Amino acid sequence: MAWFAYWSMLLGALFVEAMCNPRKKAPLKTIECPPSATYLPDDGDCTRYYSCNRGKGVQRRCGVGLHWSIEKTACDWPYKAKCEQRVAAIRARLGKSEEVTVWSLRDALNKKPGSPFFGGWQLPRSPLKSVRKSAIQTASVDTKGNTETSNVEEQTTTETVTPKPCQQGINCTLPNCFCAGSDIPGNLPAAKTPQFVVITFDDAVTQYDYDNVFTKVFDRANPNGCPIRGTFYVSHQYTDYTLVNKLWSEGHEIASHSISHAVPAETWTNGSLSRWKAEINGERMIISEFAAVDKDHIRGLRAPYLAINGDVTFNMMKEEGFLYDSSMPARELGAPIWPFTLDFGTQHECTIEPCPKQSHPGLWEIPMNLFKGSLGFTCPMVDGCPRPKNKHQALELFRENFNRNYLSNKAPFLQAFHAGWLRTPSFLEAFQLFLDEILAKGDVWIVTNYQLIQWMRTPVSLSNIAEFEPFQCNFEQRQSRCLKGTKKRCSYEVGLDTVYFNTCSAKCPKYYPWVSSPMGEKCSFKCQYAATVQEYYLKLISQRRNSSK
Repeated sequence: MAWFAYWSMLLGALFVEAMCNPRKKAPLKTIECPPSATYLPDDGDCTRYYSCNRGKGVQRRCGVGLHWSIEKTACDWPYKAKCEQRVAAIRARLGKSEEVTVWSLRDALNKKPGSPFFGGWQLPRSPLKSVRKSAIQTASVDTKGNTETSNVEEQTTTETVTPKPCQQGINCTLPNCFCAGSDIPGNLPAAKTPQFVVITFDDAVTQYDYDNVFTKVFDRANPNGCPIRGTFYVSHQYTDYTLVNKLWSEGHEIASHSISHAVPAETWTNGSLSRWKAEINGERMIISEFAAVDKDHIRGLRAPYLAINGDVTFNMMKEEGFLYDSSMPARELGAPIWPFTLDFGTQHECTIEPCPKQSHPGLWEIPMNLFKGSLGFTCPMVDGCPRPKNKHQALELFRENFNRNYLSNKAPFLQAFHAGWLRTPSFLEAFQLFLDEILAKGDVWIVTNYQLIQWMRTPVSLSNIAEFEPFQCNFEQRQSRCLKGTKKRCSYEVGLDTVYFNTCSAKCPKYYPWVSSPMGEKCSFKCQYAATVQEYYLKLISQRRNSSK
């Protein structure tokens, strides 16, 4: 027992030392700024920058996955910010190494939660403590199962035509065409226009989020007594398709968010037409098959990372019969903008390129008017802004952003979330209070994206909206098709892990459904994993050999 007494005394001493001399929080790094400077980059870290005030610069950090752009003086996608080239040049001048540390396969593959190689692979630590950044590349697999090394595939199926300026009522008329801008559809005055609020959730649908987030958010009613409903952009991995069916049968809208949600963002901005079809329409096929949702009810999409590939994405939508996209952030330039059609291409300032330039008649874009967070940050999704400090601050942010729309042109107020943000109890409570406040106004309607488009096609004023057919709660035709006897849990051994999903189908597919095999008819997910792991370790072996020479 001597060893036990020794360790007890040692741990006790360490505890007393920690309590008596608590570690102080490291102060924020500061620098001197030129008198005219507002922001300065951090020459050693692409994810950081300095906010200058009265000659003093305080270090700040960009949101997850973003780099500081000198050109825009704002955080942006890494491939647009081009910060790494600048930092590499500085390091070269200083003679510093360009090596980056990785501790595991997950980091080396640069994956995120929700991607096929994250969160499940209990693999050993990398035998090397560092590998060169040039060797860390993510393999993306095309629809034939081969590695995509270029974007030589077809990018468009229509000729390039520069659209003419859109003129509402002259060359663009409802119900099938609406110009981008801040004008209210139907020339309704703001006082007679409903204030629409659209709540959307991205990524997997899980039991935890259904029980602890979704049921608590949507436990409210519109002015006509029908329950408020939202739009769910579903990606494949970790999704419980029995719950997708339940959400749909309750009146929510189900839309596609891709199968793989692959990284990096260039996977999507450079993606070929066939890749977009395989991912977006492939997920629609999976939802229809395994969640028993009518395929023609899956009308919309949101691109992973909001990274569309301009006209390629909209050509895919036309060919596969999608109605709308909701991936394009709209820069804050006065009044917020209303949804519009792509008959005349993109008629507002594009924030994440490439944006569509051709004409795509009848396809709708539901823009993501930017949400203004704390510290002056703006972001298309609520959880992309700096986290509020408490419930009061979160509630004030919701109120401030809502009033920007409500007190101007009543453009739809989009609240785009990842469910994880609302798992924080204080944030969920703030959002619930906010919803109760705005619904009490009497002219606020919380609708799905498809319901919003239906109203845009045939606008009706507040005095008649209670009888508007698309806003009624006739969900009888959506009675649950996921009966107790047909529900099944399908599991598959992949690597050192087990992947699974719950389905409304009575029979599991032979293989785990994935890109190029949405019905699970052939090996795709497991084979892609094996190929990527093999490629990674071959690179490590090659680098070890080169370093030993």
